[in-house]
Amino acid sequence: VNYKQPTTMSSNTIPNSDVNSPQTTQDNHNPLHNSPDDVRVVSQSQGDGNSISQLPNEATPDNLHLLGAVCNDLLTGISPLIQPASVTKVPTPIIHSPTKAQLNDSVNKVLFYSESCEKKRKGRAHITSFNNKKKRSNIPDISKALFWFLRDAKVKEKPKLLTTSHKYGSAYNHWITKRDGIYAPFSSLKSSLINAPCPLTKYHKRLILEEVFLLKEETEIICYIRAAHPWFKTQGKVRWIREVQAELERNPLETLVLSGNVYFAIVMKVKRNIYRSKIVNRVISKAELKRGCTESEGWGIQVKVHNDQSRLVKFSNLLDHPDSIQFWMNGKDLPVKLPHMRIVLSSIRDVMRIGPTAATMLDEVHGDPLQYCSIANYHDLFFGNKRREYE
Repeated sequence: VNYKQPTTMSSNTIPNSDVNSPQTTQDNHNPLHNSPDDVRVVSQSQGDGNSISQLPNEATPDNLHLLGAVCNDLLTGISPLIQPASVTKVPTPIIHSPTKAQLNDSVNKVLFYSESCEKKRKGRAHITSFNNKKKRSNIPDISKALFWFLRDAKVKEKPKLLTTSHKYGSAYNHWITKRDGIYAPFSSLKSSLINAPCPLTKYHKRLILEEVFLLKEETEIICYIRAAHPWFKTQGKVRWIREVQAELERNPLETLVLSGNVYFAIVMKVKRNIYRSKIVNRVISKAELKRGCTESEGWGIQVKVHNDQSRLVKFSNLLDHPDSIQFWMNGKDLPVKLPHMRIVLSSIRDVMRIGPTAATMLDEVHGDPLQYCSIANYHDLFFGNKRREYE
């Protein structure tokens, strides 16, 4: 079928046609039976998309519905129709992140959903009690206190009363007067040791056990030891005597004479102290440290003596034999422990325990005039105050 090329017209323009042109009877009475050349055409203008262009002589209200029907049939095959969406539009939900309180609440519901408030309270109390017990069982800060619980057994062995009147003079006299003594097993070195230089200066101090705990590697210390020490009597004594004699011959130092007992001076270096970090960081309990400071457990430090020969110095040696072995060191870089000793004596409530405690302290600092006289003075002060309270 050949269609006539349509002419695009604006919907607002009046068709320019001859109104006097004749019309056939067929067009007026049966408009649906038109020839192919008389097909109605719909066009859209740029101004209005809904405007319908009509052919001349047919833009009347009587046949407008016919134009619409014909145009719909023609446009169906030419342009595709836009099908409406068959899926219902659903808005995207907005989910907010949970707050910290909501997270904690959800976790608590999961963990404790079956526990009552009373069970929760008892559980918290048990945890608090366990932490407090653990805190009490751990050792105190070594920079702020003394580990006096290590000396309980020694305190019980001391007499109840302590007389200090004669101790002040003896504490100073041993620095002034040189007295002869027994130099065995090094009697052959007596003359060289008496005239040897003194290794101690006014800055040196005798170390107590807490200060030995803090010794670092390669720290140089001076060891004063008597022939009555177990190292000279137990197994391995021959080797030990040989090492000490070789060191005294290589580096002779003046001996120290206290109460008629001769102490030989030996320079040592700390080789290893594996317990220092544990004690400083307080990762061991009082019971563990107390057990480690026994002869059977054998905790201690390793020192180098002669020709880098290493030897283990047990902490129990310093606790059980303070009258036969001493460690000395330059005290400029050491913390002062005298205030801590004063606190220990001032905190004792039982007046009969002040004397044994002070006597134990005096044994550990014997030979150091400053510390010795200070502790004796503390004893006289606090013992006198406590006795007046009881009177």
